[in-house]
Amino acid sequence: MPILDYLIEFFLKKYSSASPSVDLLSRESVITTIFIL
Repeated sequence: MPILDYLIEFFLKKYSSASPSVDLLSRESVITTIFIL
């Protein structure tokens, strides 16, 4: 699903630009958001 890919890429870029150490956390946040939706 292209929309999910876009959201994941957006979150990864947003969080990784702030701090590389939250890469995994941002991934989990995206997954959690998907489950909520």
